[in-house]
Amino acid sequence: EHKPYIQASCGSSYSSLLLGNHEWRITNDTDCFSGETEVKTLSFSSCGDDEYTCDDGLCVDLHFRCDGKYDCEDSSDEFDCNLLEKNKAYKKTLAPPPKDANRTTIGIEISIDVINLEEIDEIASSVGFQYILQLVWYEKRVRFQNLKKKKLNQLQFEEISSLWVPRVVFFNTKERLKSLVDKDTLAKVYNGGEPLVEKNLQAFQGSENPIYMSRFYKTSYICNFDMAWYPFDTQRCSMIYVLEEVSEKDVELVIGQFQYSGPLELTKYFIKKKKMYEKKVDGRNMVFVDVFLGRRLLSIVMTVFV
Repeated sequence: EHKPYIQASCGSSYSSLLLGNHEWRITNDTDCFSGETEVKTLSFSSCGDDEYTCDDGLCVDLHFRCDGKYDCEDSSDEFDCNLLEKNKAYKKTLAPPPKDANRTTIGIEISIDVINLEEIDEIASSVGFQYILQLVWYEKRVRFQNLKKKKLNQLQFEEISSLWVPRVVFFNTKERLKSLVDKDTLAKVYNGGEPLVEKNLQAFQGSENPIYMSRFYKTSYICNFDMAWYPFDTQRCSMIYVLEEVSEKDVELVIGQFQYSGPLELTKYFIKKKKMYEKKVDGRNMVFVDVFLGRRLLSIVMTVFV
């Protein structure tokens, strides 16, 4: 239908023949836009659905889009490579709905890699843990663009900061510290689903492609030492995790992977055993990481006789 009241203009050169991707100023289009003057990128090309249209009109395989290599002669295949796509109705204060329609809560997989124990202080009843905390979940309210196969695709700090993220309380710290989202947080998306091929991009559903968020922590946890059997004692020191109370009705922690990759022999102790498990305390579901410490008797003997 001819609509002469709609006006469009483009500032590109005549030599471009308007092939490729160009910005147009569109006015009075109340059918597709607001009717005000808006700037939109329109694409004119002969590229197929599985190809990306370079700004100069040339075509490259869509899989090459945002792969870190310049495949278009004008390098436009590496422009605007943000992964996250969400609409204006998105609310980061609300937890996402469950991936499975039969569930009432969203599962947050928690994994821990303990790297080291330090600052073991029997008098202060504390142990310093160095560890990597990883949280994994699905955010079905968003889409991701141009994810690469069999690899984790990193989200920018501004992208992960704009999303709802689970907040985990380090329950047995003196200040009840919480997990952080800052410049030291690494957030990635795993390509686990088939893309929806759209013009110039591949779109991936958040319900099929999980977010992995990890960060290194160095935290002092409360540990109550029982010295009754000294020096033949075994001490159990724990890291206890629980979700913020405001999230517990919509979110639950699910145990993922646990490993202790630190040294087994410490200055006064050695690592006897370690485990990760779930336990309900006062009606709240908590995740425990227990590390059992045995005392090094030889160090005591050396200390006495030296």
